[in-house]
Amino acid sequence: MQDATEIREQLVQELKQLWHTLGGDTEKLLHIVSAFKSENPEYYNTLKELIATKQGLPARQLLHLLKARYGYFGLSQFMNEMDAWEATIDNPFDFHLNMERFLYFEKWNTIIMSQLNETEYIINKKDMAESSLLLNGKRILIAEDDDVNFMVFEVFVQELGGTAIKAVDGHEAIRQTTDLKPDFIFMDIHMPYFSGIEAIRFIRSKGIQVPIVALSASTRLQEKQQALAAGANDFLTKPTKRDVIREILLKHFS
Repeated sequence: MQDATEIREQLVQELKQLWHTLGGDTEKLLHIVSAFKSENPEYYNTLKELIATKQGLPARQLLHLLKARYGYFGLSQFMNEMDAWEATIDNPFDFHLNMERFLYFEKWNTIIMSQLNETEYIINKKDMAESSLLLNGKRILIAEDDDVNFMVFEVFVQELGGTAIKAVDGHEAIRQTTDLKPDFIFMDIHMPYFSGIEAIRFIRSKGIQVPIVALSASTRLQEKQQALAAGANDFLTKPTKRDVIREILLKHFS
């Protein structure tokens, strides 16, 4: 299970992302957080009574509702553990185990609510707007010869307020880097004309220090080592999850 510091950091980022998803509606976000904090204690009281009286089906239904609430804040690990509990909670012979699990989740629910109290200060329009538009004014070069892959990365960049620039091969990636001076580069390794590794090596030979993240569908360690040796700052294996791409961008621009 995550520790309290990890949960706090995740909640900060997820609250900001949720605000952005809601179209900047601060009141709606505050309502979600307020409902979680005011209603969850009562839900846990009800859940405890259901477990004590061995009412498995309504207990499982309430667990399902609680699980969705953790989903608001992207607490996927917490939800996964609750999945396992939900699948077994209506077994009347597991009373002591169910009560033990209840106390475990009740403890973490209290910690999560405490962290929400500490991070609620970020829910004001000025701070949230600055966060959700973290890439505002930034140009992100996406060197990718596959149109679908480019569009996926383009959406993630635009979601954070950035502008995506496209390059379909290594030669164009070099030209776009020299002419447009992007703030960040996603560089596919396998491209025609110049490979991504050759393009990275050339860009670094010109003294250009823009952050570069190499991309590849291959999981070969040798390919990652070659990309990093050429001057890439990081390496991602495709297909890349949305939250991983967002974390990479947040790391370089926050």
